[in-house]
Amino acid sequence: IIRGRPRTDNIAYLRRVGAKSKSTIRCEICQRTFPREKSLQAHRRTHTGERPYVCDFPNCGKTFAQSGQLKTHLRIHTGEKPFMCSIQGCTSRFTHSNRHCPDHPYAALQRNDDEASITLQNDDPLVMQWLAKLQQSRRDRQLKRLQKQPPTSPLAVENQQSNTLEDAPDKKKTARLQAKKRLADQRAKWNGAIALMELSEN
Repeated sequence: IIRGRPRTDNIAYLRRVGAKSKSTIRCEICQRTFPREKSLQAHRRTHTGERPYVCDFPNCGKTFAQSGQLKTHLRIHTGEKPFMCSIQGCTSRFTHSNRHCPDHPYAALQRNDDEASITLQNDDPLVMQWLAKLQQSRRDRQLKRLQKQPPTSPLAVENQQSNTLEDAPDKKKTARLQAKKRLADQRAKWNGAIALMELSEN
C-alpha cells in the first residue's frame, strides 16, 4: 500500500481507477475510493483543510490532519528515535521510518522501542508536567492493549507455533517479492537519473 499524498502525475490515474472501483466508500469531491471509512475520513481533511490533532507541548500548538502525524511530531519534543539501521553494528537512529542511514542508504530501518528512550532534559515545570502526562497516557494505552488480549492457554500457544511453521514458506516468498520490488524501484531511480544526465548533456 502506498501511503501519503499521491504525486501529481498519479492523481489522474487514481481518479480513473476510482471510477471503475467496486468499493462504495468514495470521496464525493474527487471520486477516489477507499477500503475503509476511516481512510475516507482522513482523506476528506485534504479537501477541507481541517487539522483536529493539536500538539499540547508548551508553546508549540502545531496542528495535524492525522493522529499519526502528531505522534511522529511529538518525538521532536521527547527526543525519541525508535528507528535504527538494520545493519549489524550500525548505531544510527532516526525519529521517522522514512529516513535513510547515511552510511547504509539501501538498508531498511527497523523499529526498536526498547532503546528509544525519552531524552528530553528540561527544568521548565510546564514541560516536566507535560512529559509526566504523556508517559502516563502511554502506560494507560499499553495496559488497555494488554487487557484486550485473550489469555494464552497451552493449546493456543501450540496452535500459534504450528501456524508459524506452516507460514514459513509464505514468509520466504513474501520476502523474495519485496526484494524484487525494491530492486525494480532502484532500477527505475537509476534509469531516471541516467535520463536526467543525458538531458543535461544535450
